[in-house]
Amino acid sequence: MSEDSRKYGVQNTCTSGNTLSKAASSFARARAQMEKERGNLLKALGTQVVIHIPKVSKMLGD
Repeated sequence: MSEDSRKYGVQNTCTSGNTLSKAASSFARARAQMEKERGNLLKALGTQVVIHIPKVSKMLGD
């Protein structure tokens, strides 16, 4: 969806003083940044889980 919004914003610069195309481009940038941050968060959480699995396993006697 963000890629479609970006394309719309780039291709449609003549509509109502560029307001809609600017909003579409802004949405695309914000959405892309959110996805990047989501990926970073998942990496960080994954690292924390991998670090603690041996400790938990040892505590449970597995």
